[in-house]
Amino acid sequence: MSNYTGRAVRGAGIVFVMMVLSYFLGYVFRVIIARELGVASYGLVYAIIALFGFFSLFMSLGLESALVKYIAEFKAENKPEKIKGSIIIVLFSKLLLSAIVCGVLILFSDLIASEYFKTPEASILIKIYGVGILFSAIITTMKASFQGFQSMKYFSTIDFTKSIIVLCITIFLLLIGFKELAPILGFAIAWIVFLPLIYLHLLIRKVFPEFLRIKAELTRSLAKKLFRFGIPIIFVGLAGMIFGYTDTVMLTYFRSLNEVGLYNAALPTMKLIGVMGVAIISVLFPMSSELWVKKRKDQLSKGLGILYKYVLILIFPIALLMFLFPEIILGILFGGEFRQAGNVLRILAVGYFINTLSGVNTTVLSGIGKPKEVSKIMLSGAALNLVLNLILIPGYGMEGAAISTLIASILVFILSLELRRYISFTLPWRDFLIIVSSGILITGLAYLIKSLEFIGVWEKLAITVLAGSILYLSILSLSKTLTFADIKEIIKRVR
Repeated sequence: MSNYTGRAVRGAGIVFVMMVLSYFLGYVFRVIIARELGVASYGLVYAIIALFGFFSLFMSLGLESALVKYIAEFKAENKPEKIKGSIIIVLFSKLLLSAIVCGVLILFSDLIASEYFKTPEASILIKIYGVGILFSAIITTMKASFQGFQSMKYFSTIDFTKSIIVLCITIFLLLIGFKELAPILGFAIAWIVFLPLIYLHLLIRKVFPEFLRIKAELTRSLAKKLFRFGIPIIFVGLAGMIFGYTDTVMLTYFRSLNEVGLYNAALPTMKLIGVMGVAIISVLFPMSSELWVKKRKDQLSKGLGILYKYVLILIFPIALLMFLFPEIILGILFGGEFRQAGNVLRILAVGYFINTLSGVNTTVLSGIGKPKEVSKIMLSGAALNLVLNLILIPGYGMEGAAISTLIASILVFILSLELRRYISFTLPWRDFLIIVSSGILITGLAYLIKSLEFIGVWEKLAITVLAGSILYLSILSLSKTLTFADIKEIIKRVR
């Protein structure tokens, strides 16, 4: 029998490693500017990023996904002229769409700064970031092209390279006295200068050397094909846009930049759980697709139950650590001012734990050819999140935004159990109860250690992590939830 898990892990390895490195650098970037700028100025930077992110869907119309699909298709059919035509059509369409959206935001930047951000300093930041976003259309088109050609080493390095460049430029500008302008200029310079120079060369010289030698097929039928495929994907992107940006956008409008800054310290910290989730999903998607096509539902059902158990084992300790010590974690990473977001991190810890479980279900649904069901599930969750944000954020601020995310995450998980219509599997309730019970014991231990007044904060954290880890692994071992045989089997499959 083929080792599906091992093949999937090896195939997704480079993408996952680069994604983790990119996220790590992005998190370091956030920590540095938060410490240098303070809560309110840090909040302003990410409020501007969220504003453009909110409108990003209308700058692409799903054309990147269309380009990935049709480059692969035309490559298989040996039609390089259509590949070149597709790249040009998508690039200029995105540039036009981006110019319209960014142009409007730049044109009204003074009004947006005074009425929405409530600070005139935002106007110049909107203008600079808007110009940068316009040029980012070139980068996103090249990224989709690399993916379409299945040149994953170049595809996976774009975000990593961007993170390095933005981080270096920002640190340099901060050192010479720039404030909020430093990170905004960092993004803009990376998009306008460095990334196009690096990756345009790689695309034309290494991946698609025929680009300069052949004539592009630029026809109305090809453009229609690209748009017909891309536009329906907007609805999937809409859910991501609502989940990703509406909380920050509404906090900016209804509350203050101070709360925006606090929330945007807790949110990326909690997304560390999501990084582990992506690792699992990168394995699960191709495996589920192949098993479904080969009609091996029994193996898929069995594998899904086992995977649930390992997801719980891996993700629960991280979520529990965030839940127990949010103020300490935020204080250590971002500075003392950010301890105020402790309750937000506590709530999001539960939400993102549930999100990871939902991700398992929705990924398998996509893998077995049910993307419409996934779209319905995600849009339902996003709609609830949007409504709850409107209700809770004006009165409860960042805690309201976190509660909205938690409740929407619970709904998405419940709806994602739609998977059981297609695959019969049993949720590992026994393992779940054992893991939660261990969490209750660790929580009691943590509060006992926190009550000791003769040791410092760092010592308390270190003792809790060490003692909690020993207790957690002991309970898993004694209950046979996780055995050495299980660990050996996982290592064997990955190899």
